[in-house]
Amino acid sequence: MMEQVMGNTYRDILMNLFWDAHTELRPSKLVSTYLQEQLPRLWGEDCGRWSVISVGKAAIEMARGAASSGISWRTRCCVTKYGYAESIEGWEILEAAHPLPDHRSLTAASRCLSIARACESEKDRCLLLLSGGTSSLLVAPVEGLSFEEKTALMKVLLTLKIDIHSLNLIRKQLSQIKRGGWARALAPGHSLTLAISDVPGDIPSSIGSGISVIEREAPLQALQLLREFGVLKAFPGVQSVLERKASSSPKEHDVEEGRRHPFEVLLSNAMFLQKLSTLAERAGYEVSLFRDGLSRPLDELLCTFRAVLGERKRSHRSQLYVWGGEPLCEVTGTGKGGRMQHLALGMCPWLSEQGDIWMLALGTDGTDGPTDAAGAFVGPYTVEQSCQLGVDVMTFFADFDSYTFHQLLQTQVKTGATNTHVGDVVMFLCLPS
Repeated sequence: MMEQVMGNTYRDILMNLFWDAHTELRPSKLVSTYLQEQLPRLWGEDCGRWSVISVGKAAIEMARGAASSGISWRTRCCVTKYGYAESIEGWEILEAAHPLPDHRSLTAASRCLSIARACESEKDRCLLLLSGGTSSLLVAPVEGLSFEEKTALMKVLLTLKIDIHSLNLIRKQLSQIKRGGWARALAPGHSLTLAISDVPGDIPSSIGSGISVIEREAPLQALQLLREFGVLKAFPGVQSVLERKASSSPKEHDVEEGRRHPFEVLLSNAMFLQKLSTLAERAGYEVSLFRDGLSRPLDELLCTFRAVLGERKRSHRSQLYVWGGEPLCEVTGTGKGGRMQHLALGMCPWLSEQGDIWMLALGTDGTDGPTDAAGAFVGPYTVEQSCQLGVDVMTFFADFDSYTFHQLLQTQVKTGATNTHVGDVVMFLCLPS
């Protein structure tokens, strides 16, 4: 019983740090402040009609920032994931599926393109509020490729150990709205993108698959990646489209066209980690921060965690080790789970040998993989408790069934929709010597 009370206390400490950082970096506050301070400088007074589109897992919160900015928008549209929608006066709210798209993703993409095409003058402006999840929420397959085949390909790719930049490169070559397709539809109007980044490096063309970032086509690169992953021959429609693109003359990249669509990152994983670190230091913790440290294969991460924590210098103060990013994970089992829950499960045996380290692993958007859990909280007693219940850690780990394990052990963390999305965060709390 004492172990349970202690565990709950440490869980509260780490969750409070997360929520405090989240509160100080609320997307609505960031958007509203930027629009009030920077938009007059960027767009000036001599503009035509102003529209705003907010897309992604943080779309509702970002839309609230635009709604409170005092700007009179001609058109206001928000697209978010099922379960994340809330009403905002005067706004059109659309929902679609994530992480795999559905037919409402087609409808949402069509609506966003129609808003862009309604810009008829160089003075017309459209604000794009962009966050993670957009790639699934807005889908417009290229001519000759069915929605069903494109979705089936994405379903396979999401189970592989593939980084987000490679995944988005493939997505962009198969889409009419990604790779700057939305921005091209806006001509002759101008746009401004304000983004919350969930991708390593905060590369604009990878955030939301770059719907406002005009790029050259890269069908040969997409073909090569699909060959390397061993999936190309299973999708003849995809292969045909990419080979047709590769054999045609590529459209020249218009630099001036790209300049009509500036892009600003308001919040990223690195910014979130820095805020969390600052708050922890103020509270008296010794903090070690590993920016983008999670962006590697999951099995490597487990080794890294054990090595770094095992070699740490003991202190009379509590120590906090913080990692951020997005792990690479190839799913081979048949169970249910997400990267953060699986990572926490994999650390349980080692934590049981330490006695003084607790771990919180979270998806900052409130959903870890295709589950309703944000992540998990585990510690020195998790394995002992699982043995008492007759639950074998390694069996669940091998079957990638972390969701069921944490559900049985009551080690799941459920936050609901956080209305932000800056990738994943892992925290280890090491107790003082």
